[in-house]
Amino acid sequence: MARDLLLRLIDVRDGEEVARSAPLDELVEGRPDEEEAQRVLEVLDRASLVRLNVGTVTLGKAAGA
Repeated sequence: MARDLLLRLIDVRDGEEVARSAPLDELVEGRPDEEEAQRVLEVLDRASLVRLNVGTVTLGKAAGA
């Protein structure tokens, strides 16, 4: 699930992979495991892999950056 959520924060523009922000609802609502997805995002946030802002999710700082 973490991989799926993280991949949804990547967009491909002109052949380049770029990070994007996504509304939290887009990532969790309508999933059969909506509560689990929210918990996974919270764990990723604590690990600084994503940033949970008010209603928005963005990728966190890349490892080694």
